Amino acid sequence: MRTGLILVIALLFSCGTQKNHKEEKIMEEPREISCFSEDNFETVYWHIASLTEQNDLDYLPMEDYQLKILDNRDIAIQKEGYTLAKISKEKGIYSLATKYSDNQSIKRKAEELFCKLLKSAK
Repeated sequence: MRTGLILVIALLFSCGTQKNHKEEKIMEEPREISCFSEDNFETVYWHIASLTEQNDLDYLPMEDYQLKILDNRDIAIQKEGYTLAKISKEKGIYSLATKYSDNQSIKRKAEELFCKLLKSAK
């Protein structure tokens, strides 16, 4: 009887440990590698400024988005006239969406656009 009770307790403990370990893995978000830095911001900023000036544009069209320089510290990523994300020299890349799931996908897309521009600027 005593051995059976110890076995049940050990089994419950091991199941609980596995469950907690699984939950921790689910809660963790994959770390994304971003190419953003203040130096890279400068490179992308001047690249956009150059392209828009050469082509006499208010913004740089890229895929379905428009990249618009707001000032020397901020670039807006817009779609159909709405600003979805900003690239800030001081704050980095962030989404303006209010829903968490939208926020993450918009941020990923903004980072992708930024990295593509950086690559084409170099």
